[in-house]
Amino acid sequence: MDLVEEEIDVSLRVGELADSSLIARLLMPCSFHACASPEYLKKHGKPKHPRELETHNCLIYSQAPHPDNWLFRDDQGKNISIKVNGNLRSDTGNILMNAALNGNGIFIAPTFMIVRALEEGRLETVLDQYTLVTTGLYAVYPYSKLVSTKVR
Repeated sequence: MDLVEEEIDVSLRVGELADSSLIARLLMPCSFHACASPEYLKKHGKPKHPRELETHNCLIYSQAPHPDNWLFRDDQGKNISIKVNGNLRSDTGNILMNAALNGNGIFIAPTFMIVRALEEGRLETVLDQYTLVTTGLYAVYPYSKLVSTKVR
């Protein structure tokens, strides 16, 4: 989305920006987790290693840099790239989350999106001994010599 053309004051974005004339201010660090509903895990089993995701229905965020390859890191710092497949791809995280909540597969989501569902037991994390990318949640706005009070 073009913030200037759309006359948007501030946008929230997860992850690093491509080269841009926009200003990005880190609001908070953002961790990601692989998770699924307890019903899905009861029916299909809880993966113990990222390779096991190859046999699971993975709900894929199409706007990720490499949507079909999920990258994990083991406790020794070794990267593990897994090619995943699934019956749902979306560029909207809430669609993927709702599919996961309804028992349709495993997805990767930022902590802030899933924290309530985890606390309520509607989602469970998997592969917790492996880490996923950590990035940030940013406030993004067009450069201007005079930043409005509401943006500031």
